[in-house]
This record gives sequence, C-alpha cells and structure tokens, in this order.
Amino acid sequence: MKTVMRIGLCLALFVAGGLTALGCADHYKYELENARAFESVPIYPGAHRVGSQTAPILPAGCDLSCQPIGASAGVAYEISDDVPSHDVIDFFVRELGESWDAHVEVVGGAPASATGGMFEGRPPRGDFVATFARGLTRVIVATRTASWYGGDGTYSVTVETRSP
Repeated sequence: MKTVMRIGLCLALFVAGGLTALGCADHYKYELENARAFESVPIYPGAHRVGSQTAPILPAGCDLSCQPIGASAGVAYEISDDVPSHDVIDFFVRELGESWDAHVEVVGGAPASATGGMFEGRPPRGDFVATFARGLTRVIVATRTASWYGGDGTYSVTVETRSP
C-alpha cells in the first residue's frame, strides 16, 4: 500500500510539473535511507503513533521543479500529558547517544547538557529539540510545541537524509 501511495504521489507531482522522474528516483533513495534510520529509533514507552509526514528537501530558493537534495520523514506520537518533556529527551539520548552524535537544546533557551543521557542537575523546563547526527542522516526529536505536530502530550521524530 505504501508503495502505491508513493508512486501515486510521485506521478501526481510529475503530472503537475513538480518533480522530474529523476527527482522522484532520488527522493526514493533518500526515503530508503530514512527508513533504515527509523529502524534504529526506538518509540518512547507507552507512546502511540498519531500522524506522519514526508517531504523532499529542496535546494534553498527552489520550488518542486528542482531535483531534491534529500528527504524528510516524520512521525508524531502521543504520550501521557504528565510525562515531562525532559524524560522523553533523556530516553532518546540514552537509547541513541552511543551510536549517534547528540545535541539537545531547550526551545527558546540555551543548550541543555545531555551528557550520558541525563540532564545534569535540575532539568530545565520547557520544550526540547534533540538532534542526533550520523553521516548524512539526522534524527530530530522534538517535544510538545517544538514538534511539527505540536501540543501537550506529544513528541515527533523526524529523519532527514541529504546528499553529500
């Protein structure tokens, strides 16, 4: 079913003058890399999927007629409203921190220390964005309003793969 949807999207964009056939092939290559990366990303305990999105990454200043330089895929999850945002981020730092380079920041604030998967001292309040990088792929975990899905009791995981 997913393959049919992808082919349909690619065909619709091609007919609309959006992506060239080559651009679609490149987009699929990046989607495949994203799927491989998602295999290594855990789901926070008790979370359930509530939304998803995919999009090509285009060169700056370009429209859909340009060849993609990457692809972005995101999944949104719902969790209990009483789970603190820093607990979600700590979980991902613990789970991904060994095999990915991690950077965590408080939205609207200063970078947060995430050494060893735990915030040092008292965790800051607010929403968080954690970026994990490995090669040409980035995994971005965002909590609550920092997430593209947004809202209390949610977090999103976005995987982006770009060309070198």
